[in-house]
Amino acid sequence: MTGYGIRKLVRALLSVLTAFLLVLCTGAVYADAADVRTAKLTILQTGDLHGMLWAYDYTADTETDYGLTKAATIIKNERARDPDLILLDTGDFIQGNFQSAFWDEEKIPMIEAMNLLDYDVILAGGQELGAGSEVMEKIRMQAEASVFLPGKAAAEGDVLEKNGVMYRIAEVKGIRAAIFGWNPDSDLEQEEFGSFLTELESEADVIIGLVHVGDGQTGAGWSEYASRYADKIDVLFLGHVPEGFAIPEDYQIPVVTAGEKGSALGKCVLTLEEKGGEWEVTQTAVSKLSVTDAAPDGEMLSAMEEVHKESLALSDAMIGRTRKESLGEVEYVVKSGDVLGIIAREFGVSVQEIVRANQIEDADRIMAGQILVIPAAQAAEEGVVAVSGTAVSAPDAAAAGEEGETPDDYYIVKAGDTLSEIGLRYGCSVDDLVKWNEIEDANQILIGSRLKVTEA
Repeated sequence: MTGYGIRKLVRALLSVLTAFLLVLCTGAVYADAADVRTAKLTILQTGDLHGMLWAYDYTADTETDYGLTKAATIIKNERARDPDLILLDTGDFIQGNFQSAFWDEEKIPMIEAMNLLDYDVILAGGQELGAGSEVMEKIRMQAEASVFLPGKAAAEGDVLEKNGVMYRIAEVKGIRAAIFGWNPDSDLEQEEFGSFLTELESEADVIIGLVHVGDGQTGAGWSEYASRYADKIDVLFLGHVPEGFAIPEDYQIPVVTAGEKGSALGKCVLTLEEKGGEWEVTQTAVSKLSVTDAAPDGEMLSAMEEVHKESLALSDAMIGRTRKESLGEVEYVVKSGDVLGIIAREFGVSVQEIVRANQIEDADRIMAGQILVIPAAQAAEEGVVAVSGTAVSAPDAAAAGEEGETPDDYYIVKAGDTLSEIGLRYGCSVDDLVKWNEIEDANQILIGSRLKVTEA
């Protein structure tokens, strides 16, 4: 039996022991002679971890009072109280704090850490979608949790799909809990979403929502859904939530948020009563558990020690390939999903240099549309590869379009672009882009390349 299987078995045995002690102490789990039974569901959330695996900021070269190694201590303490708790992540965990440097490794450290903590469900956020199809596939294959990722392989195993929304049914303490995920790729009209929830009600006793939809949408964009279907969703866990985010007044659903970078866990406890075989939520308690005073978990520290050492080394080194021709100072417009580590690698400078040149206070929080000054940027003599691979000659990006083409028919590749991200933006597949542009290696697209993004 694997270590993961042993941990699951231990959790199950603890659950049985807890139930036995409850009966022993109270005589029964029934509240009265009318056959009313009560139960509590504990749900914990992490979100917007931004690669903060170890409680250390490698850009600033300093220890922090937040991070997954510290959150792990709180998670284990909560699980000791309730072995059946459900552990969720609402996305944006794979990039930031040098974690992108490990994507090509056999195992992705953040997924290893999540496996160690027995996560139940992981929702893909903008960072995961922006990392490209290969990284997303590695996440799906390596994670022991149910992973809500877009694409043809999303609905398999215990992950189901209905009306374009992914979900899972988890049975906990005899209660059927439906957990659905809504990420930046989800695009469902309100009526369709309502039909999905109605069908889900027939399959589950409790409906739990995970929502990660991006800037300007987490609050206002989901308000209409949250207010219209408040009677169908029991609790909503929000991701991509900035510090100080105020829940819109028209949200009629209990909302849970986690502190970014592992600074706090979101927690919800649902109290339910069963009458005549039907469960009903009678009370909802929502809170936030700070990790500031928690000591880092020893098991996590031991498991992630080598990753920490490598990250320290990376923070002192130049990230990326050597460029032959200096272009001097240039400007770069940040795209959705960008992180400083990837931008630095593509321009052959260090994260620290970009931070200093732009007086950035938080290296893990750059915004789409933000203009960055790239100091002493370098470019290969005959073209720059936009993603991992060997630099090869780039085609003339300034070449005029074919007769009848418009600017909307093509796209000029920028630093950090991937074919999967470009495809998502223009509503086509990676295979389409490869075919239309006669690309030999989908992992080698060139900064400045002119890509055809429509079939016409």
